Amino acid sequence: MAERQRTPSRVGILGKAAQWSEQGLAGARGAQDAFTFGLGDRANAGLHSLIEASRGNSFNAAYEQQMSIERARDAYDAKHYAIARTIGQVLGTGAQIAASGPLAGAALAGVRAATGGVRMAQRAGPENLDRGLSGVSA
Repeated sequence: MAERQRTPSRVGILGKAAQWSEQGLAGARGAQDAFTFGLGDRANAGLHSLIEASRGNSFNAAYEQQMSIERARDAYDAKHYAIARTIGQVLGTGAQIAASGPLAGAALAGVRAATGGVRMAQRAGPENLDRGLSGVSA
């Protein structure tokens, strides 16, 4: 009877490395999205479109195509690597605060809260704005 040779599976090792690599990339994309206030996808699409335009292709068509790729990648990351992407977003937000300083970071958080309140009021509709904070009309 011939002895079976025991060797580690290269496919298994490479598969694990690829999985860790994809998780790392998903985390990096999440950090980029948070650090750039969600404009990282647009910046990537714009740079790609400039390259395509320099080759004689349509800038607008290239931009729309690249944006659909970026959206699909974000959706895939959110579905398959949600934890890595969330950790990246938290780190990206922390990097924003560190880069802008604690006081500017606190001011930025205040601005975000204020604009969120304005958006909520806009969604409520003008017919509800006369009720004020109490919810009772005058």
